[in-house]
Amino acid sequence: MNSNQIIKNIHSKTNERGYSVPQDYFVGITSNPEERIFNEHNINREESFYTFFEASTELDAKKAFEKLLKYNMHGFPSLGNIPGKFVYCYYIEGTSKECYTSFE
Repeated sequence: MNSNQIIKNIHSKTNERGYSVPQDYFVGITSNPEERIFNEHNINREESFYTFFEASTELDAKKAFEKLLKYNMHGFPSLGNIPGKFVYCYYIEGTSKECYTSFE
């Protein structure tokens, strides 16, 4: 999936919710979306909104991530340097852990 397809899909998924703005979401890049979303960000698999898409290349993932940040979604810009082809997005909740530093 190229960067434009990822952006389109993420916007489509977030628009389905119908009541939020870009600042309500956190985006990032990872090689293991389930580990990152559910364990590191503490997103509830059954009750929370999240989505992720696999890019064709790491460059496509980085481009999509950078464009989503420009749409005012939250994220940590240096996450664009983390290896991985998955771009993920989740709705920020009281129990989620937004990580604005790189993961060790």
